[in-house]
Amino acid sequence: MPTHVEARPMSHEKDAIFAAFKAAATLPPDRWSDEYPGQPVAVFCSYVPEELLHAAGFAPVRLRKRPSRSGAWSEHLQSYACPLARSLLEQGAEGQLAGFAGAVFAHSCDAMQALADIWRLRFGDTFAWVVNVPTRLDGPHSSAYLVRELAAMRAALERHIGRPIGDEDIRAGIALCNRVRALLARLDALRDRMTNAEYYAAILAAQTMPREAFIPLAESLIPQMEAAPPRRGRARIIVVGAILDDLTVPALADDVGLAVVGDDLCTGTRYFEGMARMDAPPLEALAERFLTRTPCAAKHRDDWRRGQALRLMAQQRGARGVVFYLQKFCEPHAFDYADARRDLEDAGIPHIVLEDDAGPATAQWRTRLQAFAEMLGGTPT
Repeated sequence: MPTHVEARPMSHEKDAIFAAFKAAATLPPDRWSDEYPGQPVAVFCSYVPEELLHAAGFAPVRLRKRPSRSGAWSEHLQSYACPLARSLLEQGAEGQLAGFAGAVFAHSCDAMQALADIWRLRFGDTFAWVVNVPTRLDGPHSSAYLVRELAAMRAALERHIGRPIGDEDIRAGIALCNRVRALLARLDALRDRMTNAEYYAAILAAQTMPREAFIPLAESLIPQMEAAPPRRGRARIIVVGAILDDLTVPALADDVGLAVVGDDLCTGTRYFEGMARMDAPPLEALAERFLTRTPCAAKHRDDWRRGQALRLMAQQRGARGVVFYLQKFCEPHAFDYADARRDLEDAGIPHIVLEDDAGPATAQWRTRLQAFAEMLGGTPT
């Protein structure tokens, strides 16, 4: 059954809650067990079924890129490899995940698959699994294929923990994750009451701290934010990309007068979009959610185009511009950008691109975001 984790006693005033979220969002992985109880398992993709990890008694922790310290990745990867893959491998090689029970990947792109293969060779003494999510999400056999993949992960976890994982265990995991998703969706509707950095601290914290600890904090925060006045005068934008590594971009957007009113990010809205059904066989419910939510750039659905979805989001949320936050050497998002750019230009929606490699290019990004804000008419905070 999912591990029960008590939240630490603390003030539930909004400033204290945001401080707790920021601490979780910026916590180095080698300090996770110092702050929280439970057995952490590293998660490298939002297509990883966290519900199965909860059902097995683990605490899923989403890892993100961190500034390079040793260059330990260079033994296995080229300098032009995905910077996220390089960083994750370095964190493992440096022993930053020594307290983790294992790692779970999803076959999203070639870089993540290569990382998973290297990981199993380099760290074979810990649990490691790859969920093969189909590239075509709406194919005639996609659902059945993904259900079999989820069943294989369930069996692997059962072998690892030495006990069966029942359907009710998985449903309990689904209920927990759905509760987190519902809270994040409510926070999403309250973006205009928060700074960008506050909002994304909450989103990243929900993927880092034990979910049972996140829930009471979010439940206390939401009514406080509902009572807060909206922030005015900021130019409204959407941020698009793979993974938001830290709070640098949201904080810079705050500084120059930009309000991020929507996103298409792996560690943003795509993480909590859509509920898994409680009235269906649990593995089918998990598969259905993955196949119907907004796809990442490495996946495909015939009835969906990112550029068109961004145009609709901009219309619905009153966004006046789009910021593409891209990892350098990321081929799926680079290919996606070409089509999305044309769709945005056809709609007269301006955009800029911020490219990230080994770490934040803070001064350059600030200059570009400030110029974008001035063009859109934003007021610095």
